[in-house]
Amino acid sequence: MARWIYQRPIERCDPTELLVAKRLALLSDGWVIHWGFYYDSDREGDFLILGPTGGVLVLEVKGGELRKLSTTGRWEGPDRDHPLTQLSAEWHAIIVRLQETADGNAVPFVAKVIGIPVAKIAAPAVTTPAATSTKSTAAVAPKQPKPEEKKWAMSGRRDPFFSPVVQQNGSGCATGKKCLEIGAINLRGVVKSDAGFIAVVTNNLNKAYFLRENDPVFNGYVVKITGDSVVFQETIQDKLGKSFTREVVKRIFTPAV
Repeated sequence: MARWIYQRPIERCDPTELLVAKRLALLSDGWVIHWGFYYDSDREGDFLILGPTGGVLVLEVKGGELRKLSTTGRWEGPDRDHPLTQLSAEWHAIIVRLQETADGNAVPFVAKVIGIPVAKIAAPAVTTPAATSTKSTAAVAPKQPKPEEKKWAMSGRRDPFFSPVVQQNGSGCATGKKCLEIGAINLRGVVKSDAGFIAVVTNNLNKAYFLRENDPVFNGYVVKITGDSVVFQETIQDKLGKSFTREVVKRIFTPAV
């Protein structure tokens, strides 16, 4: 049979504890049952059980009448001590004590359970409704809600009568290299100077311009000039107006002079 450690005199035990003790007495060898233990200076738990594999169980026994308070929804006993709050305090205290005495060793698993072998569940208190008038009143049909007036807001939305396709009509410029469209540029030659390469380009009207690295044009700028090519960074838009960039290389077949 199990080994018992009595901390609480039988005459001080609640009848419900005696019922639980009779069940625990059926446990076999290897179990140790501590009946009555202090988890605080003035707070006492019911059963502390050590299993044959090293696990620990904190068992709190409750009996009598439990009632559910409608205002809080909590189960409370006649002594106003919430059973689950008390059980959690016992369980936490045991874990802390084991950790303090472990001396670096592993702490056993500690479980907790509340036992209610005999309990009367009291019906929740029913609030008496306020006195109502005894005069009969005619049934009134529920008022139909007024249909909500539909409102249309165009803020943040695309005008459905405006085409999302972006019309691209060229640079709109007349003169100057800032009006050069990369697609219409023809590379005629590259001149090597002390400051670097200079590209000689023409537009569709065969008008010549001189470009250096980092010079801006209508839809991009010059990234790099080599002896036989010019690299542009072109900014373009798709038909929906989304912008993106790409690299365009213009080449000549006559080397730099």
